[in-house]
Amino acid sequence: MDTVAAAFQRSLEEYKQESREEGQVKLLRQQAARKFGRETAEEVSRLLAGSPNPVMIARISAAVLECDGPEEFLARVRGG
Repeated sequence: MDTVAAAFQRSLEEYKQESREEGQVKLLRQQAARKFGRETAEEVSRLLAGSPNPVMIARISAAVLECDGPEEFLARVRGG
């Protein structure tokens, strides 16, 4: 019984993590679209497709705030 409960708890935690990541990606895409336009936001979506890592999410978050134009933004996000 403990094994089933532990497995359920792990799957619940994985679901919560995936939901948080999806929310972060959605928010970053919205911010990029608002500041740099739809095409740039679509590129953000492509860069974060699959399993976004926390480093990339942090990099994009900082770039949205610090960059003035879409070219600068995408160069920073792609190049690290």
